[in-house]
Amino acid sequence: MEHDVIINTDGVCCGNPGEMGIGGVIIDARSKKVLQIISRSKGIGTNNKSELLAIKDTLEMLEKFNFPIKNIVVQCSSHLALMQLIKESCFDDEKIVELRSEIMEYSSLKNYNIEFSWIPNERNKMACALAAKGARMPIAYFENETMVEWNSSVSNYISKKSVEKLPEVNTNTKNQIEILNNSKVPNISNIFSLMSFGIDKYSRVKINELLNYIQIRFDDYTKEYLIRTLEDINCTYSKNVLRWVARGLNPNLAFIKATLEFEIKENEDK
Repeated sequence: MEHDVIINTDGVCCGNPGEMGIGGVIIDARSKKVLQIISRSKGIGTNNKSELLAIKDTLEMLEKFNFPIKNIVVQCSSHLALMQLIKESCFDDEKIVELRSEIMEYSSLKNYNIEFSWIPNERNKMACALAAKGARMPIAYFENETMVEWNSSVSNYISKKSVEKLPEVNTNTKNQIEILNNSKVPNISNIFSLMSFGIDKYSRVKINELLNYIQIRFDDYTKEYLIRTLEDINCTYSKNVLRWVARGLNPNLAFIKATLEFEIKENEDK
């Protein structure tokens, strides 16, 4: 089947249940050009619900285009959400049943011919980042329908002499950070186990001082990138990102670390 558009979606939840964020990317199937992106907060719910809401909301965005759309492939990284859409009888949660019905009825009303397909996370990074942004845990920023990630090849580390003026980092923490930064494919469990080993000088300083440390340890580019990406620089998630980058963890890993910490805290508070 020749498709008109490709839709990539993702849904995240800070805690389960917790605050949901959804992301969607609409792509022209022929030119592969990104036509539209969406990032939304969807209130409190579950991971499963956020995945289905991402599909529903992105499909509804197709109405804005002025060219005929019939054949669509929806790519999602959630096996459960795809199974629920393909096999109606595989679940019994009333809210999920209702949401599935809304998706299928809307598709039928618009006469869409939809193919549902699984996509691995590494090929769904844009939708994932949009969903994270919707859940107020941004990991990148967007410009002209393009995702902008922190690029280590653009960043220039300041001289070691300047870094030596920064507050000390626990030796074990420093060693863990060095291993993670030098790993081609960092292990999530290693990021999870990264510790500051108690309260250090990075734990209590103000935002502006953290940004100054980041500027010294990395450069102006990294500092400005983080300010633009985090948007709400004073929220708990943002502060955690800045603390880990100030200690030396590269921003892309600091986003993962702060997300893990934030989700653990949200689950503990329930």
